[in-house]
Amino acid sequence: MNLVNHRRLMYWLAALVFGIFLLLMFVPVEYIPVDTRSDKLLHALLFVLITLVAKPVLKCPLWMLVIGLTLFAVLSEVAQHFIPYRSGSLDDFYADLTGITLACALLGGWSLVTKLYWRFKR
Repeated sequence: MNLVNHRRLMYWLAALVFGIFLLLMFVPVEYIPVDTRSDKLLHALLFVLITLVAKPVLKCPLWMLVIGLTLFAVLSEVAQHFIPYRSGSLDDFYADLTGITLACALLGGWSLVTKLYWRFKR
C-alpha cells in the first residue's frame, strides 16, 4: 500500500471512529446494547481508538493531541449533560482520560521499539 492510499485509509478510519463516537453520544442509552457494568471500559477503549487514529491523521505533537482530546472529552461530557436522555459523568471523563493515557503509552512504546529497531539494524 503506497503512502497516499495509507493516508486516505487513515482519514476514512478517523471519520468512521468519530462518526461512531457521535452516534453513540446522541443515541439514547436504552438503544445501545451495552451492559452498564462495562460502560467505563467502553469509554476507555473508545478513547484509545480515537487517540490512535487521530495521531497519524492530525500529525501534531503528542502533548497537543492529549490536550485536544482532553478538551474533547470534557466537551462531550458537558454536551451529554444538556441532552435530555443522557447524562455527563465525572467517572466517564476519568475513563476517557484513562483511554487517552493508555493510547499514549502504546504510541510511546511503539516509538521506542521502532527507534531501537532502526538503531540496531545498521
